[in-house]
Amino acid sequence: MAKKKKAAVRKPKASPKRVVRTRKAAAKRPRRPGPVADPLRTLAVIDVGSGALRMAISEAVRDKPLRRLDTLEVPLAIGLDTLSRGSIQASTTEVAIRTFRDFISVAESYGIRPSECRAVATTAVRDATNRDVFIARVEQGCGLKIEIIEAIEEIRLLYQAVRMSMGEQLQAGSWMLLNLGAGGTQIVVQRDGRVVFEETLNYGLLKLADLRGYERPNLLPVRAFLRKILHAVERVQDISGVRALVVVNTELRRLLLALARTRKGPAGLEVSRKELQRVHDRIADLHQDELVRSSELEAPIAERGRLALEELRVMLEATASRAAILPDISMMDSMLVDARLRTEVGEEGPLHDQVEAAARALGRKYRFDEAHGGHVRRMALELFDALAPIVHLPARSRLLLAVAATLHDIGYFISPRHHERHTAYLISASEIMGLRRGEVERVALIARCHRRPFAVVNGEEMERLPADERVEVLKLAALVRLCEALDQDHCQRIERLRVELSPERLHIYGVTRSGDRDAFASISHAFADKIDLFSEVFGVEPTLSEVLARRGRGPRSS
Repeated sequence: MAKKKKAAVRKPKASPKRVVRTRKAAAKRPRRPGPVADPLRTLAVIDVGSGALRMAISEAVRDKPLRRLDTLEVPLAIGLDTLSRGSIQASTTEVAIRTFRDFISVAESYGIRPSECRAVATTAVRDATNRDVFIARVEQGCGLKIEIIEAIEEIRLLYQAVRMSMGEQLQAGSWMLLNLGAGGTQIVVQRDGRVVFEETLNYGLLKLADLRGYERPNLLPVRAFLRKILHAVERVQDISGVRALVVVNTELRRLLLALARTRKGPAGLEVSRKELQRVHDRIADLHQDELVRSSELEAPIAERGRLALEELRVMLEATASRAAILPDISMMDSMLVDARLRTEVGEEGPLHDQVEAAARALGRKYRFDEAHGGHVRRMALELFDALAPIVHLPARSRLLLAVAATLHDIGYFISPRHHERHTAYLISASEIMGLRRGEVERVALIARCHRRPFAVVNGEEMERLPADERVEVLKLAALVRLCEALDQDHCQRIERLRVELSPERLHIYGVTRSGDRDAFASISHAFADKIDLFSEVFGVEPTLSEVLARRGRGPRSS
């Protein structure tokens, strides 16, 4: 490992100092697991957080828990630069580069190249006006590529890790995930296994510390600010019925372990509502020195823990939860879980179900016709798979098709008139957990094209897209447009599709059970009106026939 370096950083930043919590020498463990285990790989992740730089290295073995090999942490409040100045100072950048070099040296000792380390930056870097300069300087200085993830991706990673950690305990009832970060706060509300609300609030513990001041604590401004935020949340989502509150914050967990009467539950540390209030009353007005002596924690950890407790207490008042559950999970754990899932089941495996669940939650928010949206989605995916020889798009495009087909009619929430425009606006203005911002914008364009597509096809929004993304939007929009016509009466008359494809023709057979010729004639008419985009994009004019399905037997032609 490179020699440890220190650099002066203005207060209240702590001077960089490595904290190695769980370092196990490779010589002390067998080079290969036993014959039953299935070794995968050694994973390294770096969290460029608002209050610290962290790295974790773990060994992933199939069907076994991740085995942590190394954890490193260097306090460096990049978020304070962004909060106070709007940009990251050059001196802070240089300290970060020296720290990353040390991280890379440790990773290389495990045989991990810098290109194999996933480095993720969140609020502090994302909101900095000079973020591109910071990222370029880091790559130039140490060869590490930093990925800036959007707020909705932070939520997805944490939610995924909590779900995997707590399992079936979170399948029933109403519960809320509250991630109290240094630079931002994330909320996820789930009911009976379905996500009904997710939101990133643009404040974190650094902002609360700024409100409180750095001398003797004054929490009144903090409480007023938090209650204002809570009121804004309650205007869009009722959380009064939440009966389980899951909180992610390492400093709060350590503070409660030091000061509270806790219980080790199957899901994590459990602290009753009454006990949280007792600890809060005890430490709310303590001077920092008194808090440090009382908790036996370092000052920055104790202070962030106190602010996190204040935030938790305000949120807890609005719910029906009798206790808070604090699993032993951090952003790094979330990244490691995601890296493992990508290794085991492919890059898209962990995402699809979460993305589609988030899309349905968005649709319910705008009171969409769920049966119609789901049916158009199923037919669109059938066509996508059947037309693989001419579609030529990756699996990720299939996911965007599913989301666009599901949500194509949510614009009715605003008005039936020009509802396709309202659909595009609502999707563009939303966050869909698991999709990047550019993907959400493309989903909005795909959904909008189910009516009057050529205004979009020839418009400025399409021209701004790179050529490959423009082709993707056109192909997927053509599929959604056809399948929307196949359920134009919202009655789901067509059960499934059969496709015959040749270089000269595409014939689609709609398998039905009704035998209602008038109804199918109406569907055929709508289908004929909407083949224009498909014919132009693929160069094949599709035709449609009805096939009657007999119970217990295969379909027969009508």
